[in-house]
Amino acid sequence: YPGYPASARFDDVDDYHGYTRIVRTSRGFEGDTIRVSVAYVPIENPGAGPIGYRSMCKKMTVTVTGRYLPGSVTLSYGFTY
Repeated sequence: YPGYPASARFDDVDDYHGYTRIVRTSRGFEGDTIRVSVAYVPIENPGAGPIGYRSMCKKMTVTVTGRYLPGSVTLSYGFTY
């Protein structure tokens, strides 16, 4: 969003590749971790694994782990352009 300091660093999907954040709140959720990876995937099959060349589709995968979760939670989304 314009006006936020992060908007200068994260202006494209690729900029989030390798992003990691430990969540710190006053409610005791310290230690929850968010990890992001971004990779090129085939446009005809975004659910496939990463490919070694540029395509018109990128897949962002966000993984959240925490001590109160039974396991990690992973969300993926394909961006086409």
